[in-house]
Amino acid sequence: MNQNIATTKMSSRGQVVIPESIRDRLKLNPGVQFAVFGQDDVVMFKVINPPAADEFARLKRELQRQARQGGLKRSDIPKAIAKVRGRRSLAHSAPVCSTIIAGKSKPLLRKSPIKT
Repeated sequence: MNQNIATTKMSSRGQVVIPESIRDRLKLNPGVQFAVFGQDDVVMFKVINPPAADEFARLKRELQRQARQGGLKRSDIPKAIAKVRGRRSLAHSAPVCSTIIAGKSKPLLRKSPIKT
């Protein structure tokens, strides 16, 4: 049997078991997250991989570079967030955002999946 194709059933609760041969070959562990696409009679699962720490650091540096080039100051961040969210004040979020832009944070690496 081709290792790329296997059959499975959906339970009454909508759960689908990925066959062991495919889980082993793709090194899928419990808790892995998928994006699920459906069209016509096709359902496709795509593993969601969080960015690696070095990629996160690169993105952070780029954000900081763009903020400096745009003349963004730490004091501008709470106002910008409030404007986007349509609020006057956002004091509880400002210190976190300001710290990230100012380059004083370490990347947040989660071992557990992010719940949405």
